[in-house]
Amino acid sequence: LYLCWYMKWLLLVFCTLLELNAQSQSKRIFVYDFDSCFLSEKAGIAGDINNVNPALCNCGIEGESILCSNQMLAWPTSFDTLFRDDWTLGFAVRLGNAFGIVDLFSKQQSCNADTSLSIVFRSQDSTLAVSLREGFDEDLTVYAKLKLTSCWQQLFITKNLGQIRIYEDGNLVQEVNTNFLIRLDNKQPLRFNASTCSFQNFTTYKSLLDNVVIAEYALRRNEILDFYSPQQDIITEDTLIFLGASVDLIAQSNCPVSIQWSPASTLNSSNTLTTIATPTNTTNYVARFNDNGCIVIDSILIRVVDKDKLQCNNLKLPTAFTPNNDGINEVFGISNSYLISELKFFDILDRNGGVIASFKDANDSWDGSWNGKKLNPSTYFYKISYTCKNDEYYKSGSFYLMK
Repeated sequence: LYLCWYMKWLLLVFCTLLELNAQSQSKRIFVYDFDSCFLSEKAGIAGDINNVNPALCNCGIEGESILCSNQMLAWPTSFDTLFRDDWTLGFAVRLGNAFGIVDLFSKQQSCNADTSLSIVFRSQDSTLAVSLREGFDEDLTVYAKLKLTSCWQQLFITKNLGQIRIYEDGNLVQEVNTNFLIRLDNKQPLRFNASTCSFQNFTTYKSLLDNVVIAEYALRRNEILDFYSPQQDIITEDTLIFLGASVDLIAQSNCPVSIQWSPASTLNSSNTLTTIATPTNTTNYVARFNDNGCIVIDSILIRVVDKDKLQCNNLKLPTAFTPNNDGINEVFGISNSYLISELKFFDILDRNGGVIASFKDANDSWDGSWNGKKLNPSTYFYKISYTCKNDEYYKSGSFYLMK
């Protein structure tokens, strides 16, 4: 009897593993990045895109992108089965100069077809409209207000059962839940800039298209972020320097752009992606990128400290912190560690005086854990010994760990 039960258990485990393996293998993702102006799938595991005119390319979010002026695209009809249940459609476009109701993606035989997908952009209110229909009783349109804060909009639409989500540049901008389980396998190809609804007066998309991603399941946000590519921005982080020192300001752009830094008086160059700043006081530097008429603005704060004016006994630490993974006040540490020329010790203690964390670097911080386990809310203590301007100082106090 025991042997029979054991064999049944092994069979159940084996079948479960087979099912999980089949599910993982069925989760396919296809990427069309248009590099080298090719219309083929990046990994070569799917058919080529059909186009009505010769492909013309320009600089994209990564590598090249396809120019869509007078261009209509259609994916292989074999993709039809991917839209039967859950799916993801991602793509990068430039909508800043679009006008009217812009035709983007569609999957339909004709206007008012009983099974269809339509994705359009309304320039009047910067809204993306995603319409899904199966039969005559399951009809849903999801609207998402886009921020258009960059030259490229990297958009993802996911369907997970009755949940529709829209992401812009990796951020969730709309989520709608419905009882409908809309299936879109209508034996029609997925098309771009080629809607069959001519009477709708759609405006054709005339700019660039890049990184089309199609998956037969709903990608999670962390997976979507893997496809996100920042465009024009400053990659140097906010920092602190001592008076008289300089710092490199480094900006990046995948495509050729013009750039203007300001204020320019303390820079060695104001129109190059990389420049050297020598501010005499705390300064917020602004970089203004111009990408073919699309303006993007980013900034960086450089704090300047005069060593001669340091108040060595004014070491600053918070009175409480909240390590609850909300991204705010997650760690406990020294706010003005620049005072310290040498750290003797920095210890965190519990109520009984036991050391639960110890640091040798003034920039280190405590995350509220001990031996890999998060501690409960309570009052904790610290003691610090350090050198500043060749003199030794000691500081101690208490703080509260909150959740």
